[in-house]
Amino acid sequence: MKRILLACTACVGFSVTADAADLSLRDAPPAYPAPVYAPPAFTWSGLYIGGHLGYGWSDFDFRDPTVTVSGPVLLPTGSIIGVPLERKFDASNIIGGGQVGVNAQFGPVVVGVEGDFTWTDLSGRYRSTSGPTAIGPFAVTTAEGAAAKVEWVSTVRSRLGFAFDRFLVYGTGGVAFGEVRGAGDITATLPPFGSLTLAANDRRTHVGWTAGGGMEAMITSNLSAKVEYLYTDLGREHHEAPALITGTPTVAALIPAGTTVRAAGDFNAQVQTVKIGLNYRFNLFGP
Repeated sequence: MKRILLACTACVGFSVTADAADLSLRDAPPAYPAPVYAPPAFTWSGLYIGGHLGYGWSDFDFRDPTVTVSGPVLLPTGSIIGVPLERKFDASNIIGGGQVGVNAQFGPVVVGVEGDFTWTDLSGRYRSTSGPTAIGPFAVTTAEGAAAKVEWVSTVRSRLGFAFDRFLVYGTGGVAFGEVRGAGDITATLPPFGSLTLAANDRRTHVGWTAGGGMEAMITSNLSAKVEYLYTDLGREHHEAPALITGTPTVAALIPAGTTVRAAGDFNAQVQTVKIGLNYRFNLFGP
């Protein structure tokens, strides 16, 4: 009887152990690999602000000067004297300024809007002398000059580019504004009496268009560097201002008191710039 009890106890113990082992295998949680952190994809979307330095050159075209004379002179009051004259000259200088913009990226395509302001200080002039020309018994020599200066240029442009991760190639174009100061003068010398000079200057804000392109690359998570070329046509504007009359006493005495003179002419300016710049990007949409 004792042997039977021992055998039953062994069988029961073996059965419980086997069931427990089987239950342990069935209920064990599955093994998963450790999670791997994947940083978000880089995007050019967001706001940015920056500055630039570079080199600029400008081509000026001055034409159709006129002089309007009013007062007690031999000519009828309000007489307009026009000269079919055209002068072209150029200028170059270091430039610098700042820009602000916003981008939005859709796949590899990046679209944006940028505004900038650039101090240019592009100043050029043309001067020529003619004569002496015989007028009756006198030999008259004339010297005339034209000058212009682009003081600043500002643009508002759209940008369209293609991104290669942290490298961007883009084209750009839009409207341009520029402050242009124009000046002209003419001096007539009449030996032995002396000379008479008429000079005037005027400034206008020209409005035109601009187009160009560039490349930009991220050098840190927030800072990018760019190289950009822009061609800007500031258009043709009519400049007009009162003229200052000066001369040697003998000749100046021939101008009746109360005589007024206004001088005018058309100036056109085209500006080309090559700029390098830095932009700080605000992380609004990712890294």
